[in-house]
Amino acid sequence: MASSGINVRVGESPVSQPLDMPVVLRPFEHENVQFGYDTDYMRNEVHFDLNNEPWIRQRTDSQYGTTGVYTLDGGEWVYRDFIEAIRAKYPDYSTSYGGGGFVGAKLVFDGQGGIYTTLRLVAGAARPAVLLFSPDVGRSWEVHELGPGVADLEQFTGHNALQSPPPVLRYETTGPHPATFCSYNDLWLYMPTREGGRLALEEPIKVAEAVIGMCQHSGGPASSVTRDGRTHIVWGEVSGNPDGTGADERGVPTYVATYDHATRTVSEKVLLGYGPPVNDVHNVPAITMDSEGTLHVLIGAHGNNFHYVRSLRPNDSSAWAEAEPILLKGYHTEEGDRGLQTYISLVCDADDTLHTAFRQWRNDPQWHDGQQFAALSIQHRPKGGEWSEEATPLVVGAVPGYSIWYHKLTVDRLGDLWLSYAYLTSDESYQAMFPNVYNHPATLVSRDGGATWKLAETADFVAGVEMFDAR
Repeated sequence: MASSGINVRVGESPVSQPLDMPVVLRPFEHENVQFGYDTDYMRNEVHFDLNNEPWIRQRTDSQYGTTGVYTLDGGEWVYRDFIEAIRAKYPDYSTSYGGGGFVGAKLVFDGQGGIYTTLRLVAGAARPAVLLFSPDVGRSWEVHELGPGVADLEQFTGHNALQSPPPVLRYETTGPHPATFCSYNDLWLYMPTREGGRLALEEPIKVAEAVIGMCQHSGGPASSVTRDGRTHIVWGEVSGNPDGTGADERGVPTYVATYDHATRTVSEKVLLGYGPPVNDVHNVPAITMDSEGTLHVLIGAHGNNFHYVRSLRPNDSSAWAEAEPILLKGYHTEEGDRGLQTYISLVCDADDTLHTAFRQWRNDPQWHDGQQFAALSIQHRPKGGEWSEEATPLVVGAVPGYSIWYHKLTVDRLGDLWLSYAYLTSDESYQAMFPNVYNHPATLVSRDGGATWKLAETADFVAGVEMFDAR
């Protein structure tokens, strides 16, 4: 007679140990089964306030809806609700589109303890983008309507610790485009100000037209970076004619411009390069800066090379080095190797090393019998150096074929790296068992610049606060 049993492991939990990389997911057996990974914290992209306290927005396995935020208080996770403030302003509120992170789940902080996040609400027939603001560690919230479309705000990427409220960008769709992943959008900039415990919003400033849109569900790239009264903004534009003809086959033209806080004006835009293929919103860029103020931009791609550019002068977007591809290896063809990247994350650590995490198409013979698969990979560029010649796969998908990671790479106030992700594949058996978006999410942490990684536990967040306090 057959019997069932439980396997018991004696000793230290694998979750507490550095991982042997890459993590190779087994079909239907992810980090929870392979390592006993079962956390007491909300698994979503994690952001850190000026005291290095972690903040994470609530979600379920659905892309819809979010109700509040979590943070540490005395080493214990506490929940701060913002849903009641939303319902008070919008009585017919039903959910938030992409609230789980599909249109971003960024949390940003000012020097007075203010907290900011953006949502796109579903309230009756309306779909407004809103800015949420808390002056008191998430205990109360203001809800500010921005207008139609989706919104993004400037998150901390390593050397842009804001003392004032963050710049907010809103993408307002103005027309369709025949390309599958393209539409026309206006790009608006808001510069909120604080009046004590209240937030004030002036009329927005139009930055650009014919913008290709926003892509935050994977990568979560920063679209702006601010220092010393200047906010530098990057975006991609639609190419060619409204009927789809005449497009520049080099890819999405990518631009930068600077908003001057003193004069309240936006500079002329500067062309940085092109992100292939053309007219594809997957190819949005990412921007960060280093400790000296040099601006660094990755130009996006959809299954092609990212391209890297840097400013020639600190905190100045008027002149740039020539764009160059950062990855030429990882996918083997008869014509030679290629670097196939999608969905940029970009941060700069305390040593001014750049890190980018992305989905990478690979076909290594040791995994999936050499069939194409999606890896969650990372590359690094040390200060004054070159990008690593090869990408390092951190997680290998459970099955070959199409997959997506919904990943977000963030950096804390110590310069340590935090990578959140949730694996989704088009495999029909997976779709039947896991019909939603954020299935078995996980968070990795590295305290040595990406050399080693472990699954994040509450103890890792607590240790980060203690190390920051002890500096």
